[in-house]
Amino acid sequence: RNGSIQEGWLGDEKPTTWRKAKENIQENIQEIILVNYKEIIWLASYPKSGNTWVRLFIEVYLLGKFELNNILCSVSDDTSTRHGVGDGSDERSFPIDIQQLTRPMALLRLVKMFHKHKPVESMPLFVKTHNANLIANGITLLPEQLSKKTVHIVRDPRDVVLSFSKHVALSIDETIDYMEDKYQVLNNSESNVLKMSDFLSSWRKHTQSFLEGDLIGVKTFLYEDMLYDGVKTFCDILDHCEIEPDVGRVEMAVEMVALSNLRDKEKEEGFLEASPKNKAGFFGKGGSRWRDELMPSQAHRIKKMAGIYMKKLGYLENKAA
Repeated sequence: RNGSIQEGWLGDEKPTTWRKAKENIQENIQEIILVNYKEIIWLASYPKSGNTWVRLFIEVYLLGKFELNNILCSVSDDTSTRHGVGDGSDERSFPIDIQQLTRPMALLRLVKMFHKHKPVESMPLFVKTHNANLIANGITLLPEQLSKKTVHIVRDPRDVVLSFSKHVALSIDETIDYMEDKYQVLNNSESNVLKMSDFLSSWRKHTQSFLEGDLIGVKTFLYEDMLYDGVKTFCDILDHCEIEPDVGRVEMAVEMVALSNLRDKEKEEGFLEASPKNKAGFFGKGGSRWRDELMPSQAHRIKKMAGIYMKKLGYLENKAA
């Protein structure tokens, strides 16, 4: 009557029910707090930098075998079936800024599914991404709330351009233009699998976003180290992911996923993630070919675009670079 809230105002006749309700609420809150949503170990890279190679190594290390078109131990963040908005529409048809609105819930859905279905408690959630570690159209592309670690894979951009030009069916100069564009989006609509688009930004901005970004637990690994010192580098990757490396198993896995073996496997079975535009196949010979295949003016353009981070990564230490 005097406007104050009286004790027992929800019903003085049932104080026990009210206490039980409060206890249930507190228990539910405690349960919510105890759930660990920071599960994702990102396998992050600019395209054609060794991401699929790392995924296949992890597959063999954990399972002892792999199927090129059925990778089980890691998933891709751009699989469109997780991005549904509930009305039956094709999410891939949305413009990129609307696609990105679906991303946080798709990643949360992925983590929730992982909690429900992971085969063993110690199994990590590896997620491949080509998205830059940026905020795009107001959306954090790699949300810290869901992220545990990041394996950042980098390759000399002068070799990336040679491989990527085949993947997107562009000339070398057109591909350099592509890699310079800080608003660049990788449109996956022509892919053999159902994929959303990826926000790449430029090679420089993409690399900077992981080397200097706010995401916790990022460690950078070089494609070239994987190629020339594979056992040590893959051991380091496992160690970063909090998996105790067994050197014998690492050696076996490195041998099984040698690029020559992957090329032979692709010829026999095909590879669903290969670009239909790339007639040469997804898996190349590896190694560095830019000195033989790039014109000096093209190498200079890449160095001008990305030199500060090429230097940080050791790609300019050779005086001939």
